[in-house]
Amino acid sequence: DEATNDGKPVSALTDFSLTVKPGEFVALVGPSGAGKTTVFRLALRLFDPQSGQVTLDGIASAE
Repeated sequence: DEATNDGKPVSALTDFSLTVKPGEFVALVGPSGAGKTTVFRLALRLFDPQSGQVTLDGIASAE
């Protein structure tokens, strides 16, 4: 899926970093189109990042 603005593609996430420590709870809140669903899709490997990497417990999710 790709977000668009007047028919032009736009990035859902730019310069995004998130660290969650064991035992912590996180809630992602924000307006429609802010990238909340994209974060979960990346974490679940439903999407591959266009740049950068997703790591879970220090291991790249692509491994």
